[in-house]
Amino acid sequence: MATEDIQRWRVEEPYLHLHCGLGEAPYYEESSHTLRFVDIVKEKLHTVDLSKGPSSHQIHDVEDAISCEHIGNCANGTS
Repeated sequence: MATEDIQRWRVEEPYLHLHCGLGEAPYYEESSHTLRFVDIVKEKLHTVDLSKGPSSHQIHDVEDAISCEHIGNCANGTS
């Protein structure tokens, strides 16, 4: 790859201001353009519709053990 093909990005501030205890397991669902990830310390599932931006950020309580299947299904209401 040539140097001129490399894109450079300057991040001025976070996309989301979350203050997670430990954010992990990002999952992108292409059909809904949604990003999901968990805060395993605070037991929260975070979702954001990337086509709508940060204002679409939602936080869901997760009281049971969190798994990859949970991340994919919880935000769709099929936990």
